[in-house]
Amino acid sequence: MVAWQALPAVFPSQGKNIGGLETAAWQFAVGLARQSDWHVQFVVRSPTKRRRCVVDGVELIPVTDRWLAMRRQVSQCIDVPARRITRWRPRLLWQIPLLACSWPLRPRDVTGFQPDPRLRAIDSDVWVAWGVSRESAAVISTAQATAKPAVLMIRSAADLSAAFAGDEADTTSPYGEPPEACRHAITQASTIVCQAAYQQRLLEQRFGRSGELIRNGIDLQVWQPQDRSTDEVLWVGRYETFHKRIDQAIAIARTCPDIPFRLIANASDANTEAAVRADLPANVTLTDYVPHDQMPAMFAAARVFLSTGSAAYEGFPNVLLQAAATATPIVSLEDFDDFIVRSQSGIVCGPNGQAAAAAIQQFWNRTRTLDAAHVRDYLQQHHDRPRVIDQLACLLASVVEPEDFAHSAGR
Repeated sequence: MVAWQALPAVFPSQGKNIGGLETAAWQFAVGLARQSDWHVQFVVRSPTKRRRCVVDGVELIPVTDRWLAMRRQVSQCIDVPARRITRWRPRLLWQIPLLACSWPLRPRDVTGFQPDPRLRAIDSDVWVAWGVSRESAAVISTAQATAKPAVLMIRSAADLSAAFAGDEADTTSPYGEPPEACRHAITQASTIVCQAAYQQRLLEQRFGRSGELIRNGIDLQVWQPQDRSTDEVLWVGRYETFHKRIDQAIAIARTCPDIPFRLIANASDANTEAAVRADLPANVTLTDYVPHDQMPAMFAAARVFLSTGSAAYEGFPNVLLQAAATATPIVSLEDFDDFIVRSQSGIVCGPNGQAAAAAIQQFWNRTRTLDAAHVRDYLQQHHDRPRVIDQLACLLASVVEPEDFAHSAGR
């Protein structure tokens, strides 16, 4: 498996920004290693040199990129195609010249259309790339060069953008991904796995390809209801306004001045963070980071969970599973694959912030409650992690040659 940004998911104590893609990739890798005959190799990027090691039964293969942090900081401040600075930071005065001077000595970025030189030495019977990007396209090109199958894991609606299909102007995605490389990843993957039925429909409509459905899983032994110990509405996301949309969470909190809100927000857009901190309602508490192993208790203690994620960019938010598993009522602006409706785990309010505030009041005052048993049954049927891992294991076995499967199992 290749999930370049997933190192913080492997070692949560060493990094704060852990996205849903990275968390899911690592959980699938560990699950496969524990539940199946697969020998799992997990490729990640590291800003410092690390040795190969085995973590939770998974062979970790770190690829060193010492310039990663600096390149990310600069890329957040510069519109490269337009050649202009979009956000000024004093550190740019030395970072830009340093990156320019070191450019001839640094490895080139992958295009997606050629095998990734960082992966050439890895012996794999099937490659699994997470998310649609030029780096995933390069993983798929690497698999093709060695005549091995490549599985592409779709993680969001943004992975299936109409721009990638050629239906819109060829512009980079909000994450800076070139559409040609993304289109290459989708069209050249041996097998595509979707996490939701709506993604299967988009894949068929825009690219003429069918996708296998393997939903996100959750460990129901870890995520369980507990006694409510915190009278708060919980929100989890990042400081940005197009994906997790912290600005809408703040707006909803303003309409409920007597209800305390806790927003756990990872760093993302510095301007958004500054604006939020400069005009924070009195009933909102900001938390920068909570260790992953403490999150089940945070969800279980909250009285309501608020979701303001956008379905245009979001895949299937793990936070919805986490809230449902802890029997924490969900109030959401949007549903994802009809999960909230089908599981009966909360209320979907649409874009109306006033409706969201009213729904929060209902759960807060306990004039509306959940059928926790029904929610739990739904999770066990559709999202229980062992079942989901078994589905992926069977899929991988079906795409490799029998002798290659025996080779992987025998390592």
